[in-house]
Amino acid sequence: MKAMRKFLKRLRGRILFHGRRVEYLYRGRFRMPFDPTWDHSKIQSKLKSENRRYDYFLWFFQKEIPRELRDHRQYFEQIGNWCGEDAFHAFWFKLIAEYRPKNVLEIGVHRGQSISYFSLLARHLGYEASVWGLGPLTGDGDSVSSYGDPINYETDIHNSFRKLKLGKAQLFRGFSEDLSSVSFIKSQSWDLIYVDGSHDYEIVKSDVETARSSLSDNGLLVLDDASLESEYLPYSFSFAGHPDPSRVAKEICGNGSFLEIGTCGHLRVFKRNSAYCSKP
Repeated sequence: MKAMRKFLKRLRGRILFHGRRVEYLYRGRFRMPFDPTWDHSKIQSKLKSENRRYDYFLWFFQKEIPRELRDHRQYFEQIGNWCGEDAFHAFWFKLIAEYRPKNVLEIGVHRGQSISYFSLLARHLGYEASVWGLGPLTGDGDSVSSYGDPINYETDIHNSFRKLKLGKAQLFRGFSEDLSSVSFIKSQSWDLIYVDGSHDYEIVKSDVETARSSLSDNGLLVLDDASLESEYLPYSFSFAGHPDPSRVAKEICGNGSFLEIGTCGHLRVFKRNSAYCSKP
């Protein structure tokens, strides 16, 4: 009986894996083609459904994205970092190609997939960008996430940057709520801040408030794991997010300090409303 249960468990896992793979290909590679020339703004305005936007980015990743950028995603999968989704690589490509942010910050770097990709995108697009990552550089988790990878995160990130020929990673060690971290974030004006750290409400809310006061005029805020309160319906291979970041995203939509300008699955993009934020 024990051997039979183990066999059935393995069989169920294989069926689920192949089912997810079929849906992944159907939603991307085997759909009717979109227009690959659309920029980020046109994708968001033309496709009213959040799921259709996700379909576009997944299709673009599978069919149209430059090989160098697809290889970046595959590199991080090969070293065991499965965070994020393939569609996000296409989303970031379209967003950064349109807005070309020069000062970029990620709050919560984990193993450096995002900050290395931002650096790669700037190089690929032919412009100079200063990309920073802020985090404790440990396996510390929160109420919904547990990492605990037995690695030296800082060394791991620098190794990836070196292998990808991206120079030296710019890292600030600390939790985002630390006074030193808040001072660092507020020490300069950022064109894009990606809030990808804690999933706990008070910390996410604090990160967003710090970002609001530190973004350049019309700077971009991207919030991770934040679509549970949206119309996005995740596929078998994707994820809608966590409750607390989603709650913060809903609050942002209603307070006037940001304007939502796009989505891709559980990623939500806001532009700082400089007219509102400059009010006393």
